[in-house]
Amino acid sequence: MLRYVNFILFALLGGAFLLFFQTQKITQEVLDLFPTTQDRKIIDIYQQFSASNYIPVAIKGFDESSNQELDTLLKRIESLDNVISTQKEAKPSAELEDFITKNYLYLASPKDSNPPLLSQAQIAQKLSMGLINPLDPLGLFALPQSAPKTLMAKDYGYMALVELKSLDDKPMKQTLQDFREIAKDYPTLHYFSPKFMMVENLDLILSEVNFLLGFASLVFITLYFVIIRIPLLTLNTICTLICSNIIAIFVVSSVYPKVTIMALSFGMGISNIAIDYMMHHNFFGLYAQNKRVFNRPVFYGYITTIVGFGACLFIPFPLLAQLALYAIISLSIAYISFAFLYPRIGFSQPRLFPYLASLRFPRVPSVIFLTLAFVFFAFSASHLKLDFDLSKLDYQNEPMLAERDFFDKALNEDKTQILLSASSVENLIMLSKSLQQKINTESTSSNPTFIPLSLLPTQTQIEANRAYLQSDNMQQNKAILKALLPNLQAKMTKEAKDDSIHQLFAMLQMSYDLPQEPILDMDTLGKLGFALVTDDKDSLQYYYLAEIEKVDLALVQKFAQNLDSDLSQQQNITEHFAKDSANIETRPLQSIMDHLTDGIYQPMLVVLGIAFVLMISTLFFTAKGAFFDAVVFILFPLSAALFVVALHSPLNIMHLFALLILVVVSVDYGIYSVKEGDNPRTAHAIFFSSITTGLSFGILITSHTKALNSFGEVIFTGMCCVLLMLVFHKAKHKINV
Repeated sequence: MLRYVNFILFALLGGAFLLFFQTQKITQEVLDLFPTTQDRKIIDIYQQFSASNYIPVAIKGFDESSNQELDTLLKRIESLDNVISTQKEAKPSAELEDFITKNYLYLASPKDSNPPLLSQAQIAQKLSMGLINPLDPLGLFALPQSAPKTLMAKDYGYMALVELKSLDDKPMKQTLQDFREIAKDYPTLHYFSPKFMMVENLDLILSEVNFLLGFASLVFITLYFVIIRIPLLTLNTICTLICSNIIAIFVVSSVYPKVTIMALSFGMGISNIAIDYMMHHNFFGLYAQNKRVFNRPVFYGYITTIVGFGACLFIPFPLLAQLALYAIISLSIAYISFAFLYPRIGFSQPRLFPYLASLRFPRVPSVIFLTLAFVFFAFSASHLKLDFDLSKLDYQNEPMLAERDFFDKALNEDKTQILLSASSVENLIMLSKSLQQKINTESTSSNPTFIPLSLLPTQTQIEANRAYLQSDNMQQNKAILKALLPNLQAKMTKEAKDDSIHQLFAMLQMSYDLPQEPILDMDTLGKLGFALVTDDKDSLQYYYLAEIEKVDLALVQKFAQNLDSDLSQQQNITEHFAKDSANIETRPLQSIMDHLTDGIYQPMLVVLGIAFVLMISTLFFTAKGAFFDAVVFILFPLSAALFVVALHSPLNIMHLFALLILVVVSVDYGIYSVKEGDNPRTAHAIFFSSITTGLSFGILITSHTKALNSFGEVIFTGMCCVLLMLVFHKAKHKINV
């Protein structure tokens, strides 16, 4: 029965995984790699705004032929199933224009605080002046007007916006394919959507991961059968590794509300370290004795590894904390199985490779490797640069990134974005109006910023306009106006027999009649074309993303710093504005992301340093007099990996993670090298373990995803160094246990 326990566990755990594991707990969102902070919340809000239904397209040239080419292009685009409309001008939506017309008297501001009392002659003169606003024929109100602007890509050509029906993955994939077909006939066409890049990257990543996993699985299974050459032991080992991973996934997903796909991917790779425990027991013949055994060097290696990962549990970075917990669970289960269960099961004698003994040329002492390590460290310290830009860790889709950069330069070179937030839609509108007023009075720009949301009225403005229109002076003006209209209409009808005259006077008869008060909520603003985002994780906040001129940024920053005082000066004291909830985020998105990463980087380095010191200390007490012979297995691979990175790229966060894993793996080899002496069985275990570990991560070097590529580069370099030392390292001290 004991002989089949691994297969029974594999069947039970595999069935439980298929039946009960909640796949929705796994996330691919990069933000879920980070702790919940204010910066992360802001980045999340920015990402929600980026999910726009509009796609910019641009054609090269500013002449008439380019304009005609754009018109032809837009006709083809409008025929696509997922396209609602296209527009060549920046102008309010039809819904917003209709809203302004219906609610003009609420949106506009009186030119004077108190309405003037006009005489009949004055009103008649105003009506005879030619062009009049039928909503405000007396010209008592003012409303900012913005003329439609032709869309252009700076220094390139004409541009247009394409409105989509759906942003779901399936229609977006088809839309992307349609755009590519159209682009074949328009060689100067540029287009970009973050959603395009997301759906394409997802397909590319899945395709790449399937290839890497398939290739790695094939290589590992082949290697295990070739290396171990005991089929029953190989099958048991595969079952144990799979079971340890399943249990680790269940534990991590029960501890954390969301588990990142990176933590699971890297965790599965790290769990392959456990094969080292099996190889040491097997090659030393401990599975053939059919009795209880205890391999002290393997135990020391396991404990040192767990100490390193245990320290990482305290890093305020979900990815590394999840990775550490995953590694602790999977390695512990594998160690218990390989160290205590397998000797009881019993397997045949190990099959060694005699030629491995001829590969040993122990002529390079530890001091040479240590000297090389310090040279590599010195070079890295002077040449290595840090880059914690998270966007660079994603799949490097060069064509899409080029399109994104094109529109960033074409559209945003003279502008920047700010994020306004408040506790209600009312307060958000109030904040935008206050900021707009500040810009209008203090901006030195020839083209000052206009914030569209500031057009909408606050409740205070609605009540003030109502009081203005219901005042005695206004009622008298209105009565005189209506008395003059019949004669004026009769006169104009004789001069120009046109139905539009009747429509005009119908509107004039209703001028200054207050319509029903508008309801300004999220749904209404969405229909009008205003994109608002809410966040109710802690307390309900409403967000609005505004675009401002860069020359006005300093003014906006000053306003944001003195928000309370500016609002109290500009707003009537009766306004119920919750100042403590209002905020204006003026930092660029990239700056916020850098700050978020920096906030993790500092404590992460501290904890990684502590983990490194703990493992070195454990090695010191374990190796005793052979400490320098053992520590070289850590320092030389570590320095070489840093050296390789410094030669061609900056150091990113994934490099740091990989360096930790490299230290964890290398410390085991250091312990084995001094504890087990110059033993061919040790050479077998280290040689094959380093090969499997190196390949399990080395295959990631071929990935176009920078996070995977960086991880694979470090581990593969380190394992090559271990193999080099296995062949040439000459230890001075040996402690046989």
